[in-house]
Amino acid sequence: MDRLRAAAETAGARVTEAGADRLDIEVTRQALKAGVSAVVEAGGRYLVGVGYDNIARDGTLGLVHTFSFDRDDLFACVRTTAPQADPTFDSITPFLPTAGWSERECADLLGMRFCGHPKPKKLILADDWPAGVYPLRKDVPHDLVPPAAENVAYQLDEAPPGTTTVPVGPFHPSLHEPAHFAVYVDGETIKGCDYRGFMAHRGIEKLCTTQVSYNEVPFIAER
Repeated sequence: MDRLRAAAETAGARVTEAGADRLDIEVTRQALKAGVSAVVEAGGRYLVGVGYDNIARDGTLGLVHTFSFDRDDLFACVRTTAPQADPTFDSITPFLPTAGWSERECADLLGMRFCGHPKPKKLILADDWPAGVYPLRKDVPHDLVPPAAENVAYQLDEAPPGTTTVPVGPFHPSLHEPAHFAVYVDGETIKGCDYRGFMAHRGIEKLCTTQVSYNEVPFIAER
């Protein structure tokens, strides 16, 4: 913990102990990449990135990247914020690919922007979802049903040169939601893949924050 604290503080972070097994590492958004790099270089394993709407309280959107130090039984949470008027962060995906989906989720649901993300297209929202409407912002009602657009198709990645696209799906595997894959192959060699899922996304997070009590959350989440 001391080694991690020293590395984070060297990167300009403010470090606090949030418990016996967690460090909170607060950075400005300009220092986000440096703070994350310090945690990774200290041996942190990336778990997940989560965004939240704090606009009503202080006019910001918040972002938390959480890491695990398994041998030390320690979590490290790198925290930062951006103003509502400019919710832009540097993407950490170019050097930490496992953060790619977390950043795209925050972009879809909260309207955050991640500069330098290698694949900044929709992950969760439907392809005809209107621009500028972010479901997990607190000013968006839980029962909003925007009008559907016509002739909207999911934009697959461009196939790498010399490859053939093999479509797989949409299909519904057992105990899982429908999904669609486009696999880019050169003979028997897979050169790339694009994925479209979340077709059964039900907005459970929104329901849990607006329609049920704290004690009811586990019941709706499990159904």
